[in-house]
Amino acid sequence: IYSGAIQRMVNQLLESGKVLSIFQVGGISTPGISDIDFYVVFKNNESYTANPIQHLPYPDNQLFTHRLFGTCEKFAVQLEKFTLFNNYKLLGGENVSMKEYHVDEKDLLIIKNQIALEYLVKAWISISLAVTFKTIKLRDLLLYVKAILYDIEFLKIQNPAFIQVVHDLMDIRNNWFKNKVNFNTLDKLIDIYQTELFKVVEQFIFSHSFYITNGVNLQISKRIHLFKFKSITVNRKGILIPSLLTNYLPQLAKIEDKLNKFTFGIPFQDENIPSILIERQQAIENALKYNSTHLPSFIATGFGMNIFETK
Repeated sequence: IYSGAIQRMVNQLLESGKVLSIFQVGGISTPGISDIDFYVVFKNNESYTANPIQHLPYPDNQLFTHRLFGTCEKFAVQLEKFTLFNNYKLLGGENVSMKEYHVDEKDLLIIKNQIALEYLVKAWISISLAVTFKTIKLRDLLLYVKAILYDIEFLKIQNPAFIQVVHDLMDIRNNWFKNKVNFNTLDKLIDIYQTELFKVVEQFIFSHSFYITNGVNLQISKRIHLFKFKSITVNRKGILIPSLLTNYLPQLAKIEDKLNKFTFGIPFQDENIPSILIERQQAIENALKYNSTHLPSFIATGFGMNIFETK
């Protein structure tokens, strides 16, 4: 199923004549849970306005779960320096070398710390919303958990309880189609995950610093706004609908989502930002602006939070 979906997408993109290279980033470690991530390198100054995943038939629409990554050649290698996908598998087109860049060890450590914190903060926001609405999207959670393994490595996290709950959730992911899931056990794991994730985010924000450039848009989604605060906090305004109703009537869940707005207080730093992160900010912002004009349906690169566009 995966190989067929991948080949159909490759053919669709190459037929445009505007694509230089198509890579798969990451792998498919757990068929049925894993999604497919493409990174598409377009020829410079070409425009591709269609959304290649918008009208996919089943099962392809279940395997490509978000917009494809992609930008033009002039940005691609520069962005990899600040994204660290690392694992590129050529699927079509020219084999552009995505690792033709240099960054010294000190700057690489700063980049890794910032990337990991962005993804961890996003993961904490995601699970906080899910618990608030009492609706856990299990596939989304299990996709997040796999990504968190990289954050543990980047930050050298040694919190035993957090590492254990991540591995427990990974066991559920890896054996989803082999073993029947005990949902009481899963509920307890999710509670532990949320608690320990908060502890890790709090610990590393204060020990490593979390940077957000002054003047960027902190409205990271329609109903989620960040603000600078001395401690990590979350505030909600709106109306919650009983989960018994939203679970049986999906349209109510959509209404509930629209009725609620969240503000997340984060003790981030917006002064004395390391120069390598200023460079990262500018590179990603420039690529996002380019994509908005030439490649509007593609994500220029991977990042945890939408904190790169200036107001």
